[in-house]
Amino acid sequence: MGWGLSPAVSAAEATGYMLQHLLIGMYAPLLLLLGAPVTVVLGAASTTWRARLGRVLKSTGLHLVSHPATAAALHIGPLFLLYLTPVYTLMMTSWAWHVIFMVHFVLAGTLFAWSIAGPDPAPRRPGVVTRAAVLVLSGGLHAWLATLIYSRAESLPTAAHHGADGAAGAEELRSAAQLMYYGGDGAEILLAIALFAGWYRSRTRGPIRRREAGRRLSPSGR
Repeated sequence: MGWGLSPAVSAAEATGYMLQHLLIGMYAPLLLLLGAPVTVVLGAASTTWRARLGRVLKSTGLHLVSHPATAAALHIGPLFLLYLTPVYTLMMTSWAWHVIFMVHFVLAGTLFAWSIAGPDPAPRRPGVVTRAAVLVLSGGLHAWLATLIYSRAESLPTAAHHGADGAAGAEELRSAAQLMYYGGDGAEILLAIALFAGWYRSRTRGPIRRREAGRRLSPSGR
């Protein structure tokens, strides 16, 4: 994540900012998710704080926000506003708005990844079919946005911010769109692997636990 926020990445104009979006909004949340941060906090916290965190995890508000459909809307929706409207220029010319969008990328990306997969506890998380469907849909929307940026590069307000003329800005934007398209696919494939790996573990743990319980209940302990 630190590398994604470095000046070296930002200096590459549209491709640099697209790389930032991919790194801190898609890849970094996935790595954070696999580290099971909620589990780590629960293990290190006191009994009082574990109880409080447990109530938050089970709250209706968090359930609504962390539903995969809601998380996907928060994760993908603002990208359409950012790259297809003059909001992009606002982000590029205002340090405060740039920070706001970077923070949003991290938080929304982490929320979306957590809603789909991961070893952390997530009470009331929908079934694997729902999560897989949302992941496929969000991936399709992300790819569609990339194709829109590529095909409409010359007419987008974003292009005017890059290059001395419209053609140079459009070419820069097309390169960013290609990075968005293929880079997004990679992150979504990794998240899908995490989803189905977790599903497979849950399927295999159930029979093992039932066999262990049966052994404990049997007279011979076997």
